[in-house]
Amino acid sequence: MENGRITRVGAATHKPTIDLSGLTMMPGWIDTHVHLGWYFNKEGRLETGPGRSGKTTPQQAALFTGANARATLMGGFTTVQCLGIGDRGRHPLYNRERRAGRAARADQPAHHR
Repeated sequence: MENGRITRVGAATHKPTIDLSGLTMMPGWIDTHVHLGWYFNKEGRLETGPGRSGKTTPQQAALFTGANARATLMGGFTTVQCLGIGDRGRHPLYNRERRAGRAARADQPAHHR
């Protein structure tokens, strides 16, 4: 390491020493109740996704959701359970599973059901 950058990689001859003095190490945080799809629109009003008399398009909602996910990650949360946006706007697989009377969970891929 030189000036905080890796300058070369060689064979390990001893255990590395990493000076963490003045820093705090912690594992990623877990949040089991988030609404990544909720956001404030350009008018400063809360929207819970496109539709429901909202003023943003699905594409804009996706961008807001992505920004919320990034802010959550930058805040130290590496695992979240997003509670979704209700029945409207769900993936077609969710609707098919629901019609078939099977439980569909947003936190579980279809092949795990």
